[in-house]
Amino acid sequence: MYKLLNASFFRFKKDKVFWSLIAITLGIASFNLYNSMKNHIGESTGIDNLLLSYILIIGIFMSIFTTLFIGLEYASGTIRNKIIVGNSRIKIYITNLIISIIAGILMQLVYMIFVTIIGGNALGGLKMSLSQFGLILLDIVMMIVTYASIFTFISLICTDMTKSTVISILLVLVMFIINGAISQTANAEKFIINRVYDNEEIMPNPNYPGDTKKKIAQTIIYIIPTGQASEIQDYKNLDTKRLLLSSISVSIIITIMGIYCFCREDLK
Repeated sequence: MYKLLNASFFRFKKDKVFWSLIAITLGIASFNLYNSMKNHIGESTGIDNLLLSYILIIGIFMSIFTTLFIGLEYASGTIRNKIIVGNSRIKIYITNLIISIIAGILMQLVYMIFVTIIGGNALGGLKMSLSQFGLILLDIVMMIVTYASIFTFISLICTDMTKSTVISILLVLVMFIINGAISQTANAEKFIINRVYDNEEIMPNPNYPGDTKKKIAQTIIYIIPTGQASEIQDYKNLDTKRLLLSSISVSIIITIMGIYCFCREDLK
């Protein structure tokens, strides 16, 4: 396992795709900072929302990195050679999963550190408490682990690099569409406040989808990484415990399925 990790880290440090994504990440951070400063956003909310904006697109970047990183090993016959010399498929799978997780965490850290250093003084710094920020960071890490589990699964089961990349990117887009389609249902209120002049009246919401549909929609949002990202962005109403349990459960299930399928894969 150590030798596999060491070899993968050596290749990872020189990976052009990863460093290109880091450069794009810095470009996105600079653009977001420029827009916030130009529009005077952050004077009251600090850099809180700005720090969390990158999590909405990190899935696209992770899908590109993971599928290309693993796909190149398939294309060059490296994975097959690793198995021939006696490395177990489980160790190969876990090694690639770890690399994908580390890549995602580094991209997120680069964005957050850059925004904090450049925008900290200009936009008022961090407004949320450090304890709350720590919990949000933990949620982000687990969201990244979920993404990594999904893309590692796809990349090691689909041996064609182009197909795995396209499937992964399309999957992220589909998850965005699903999240957007059911978010209103998941956040629907059973009662609404009807204001008439100075009077307020609490009345049933005529568009309320029902408790069952709302629970199903909320469950789906907490399962898919794009939904997790949207929940983290709305951190004031974040159910940290539920999000962590969902992320851990999904990651474990997908990893077990991936290892099982990869161990049965007929590598030619």
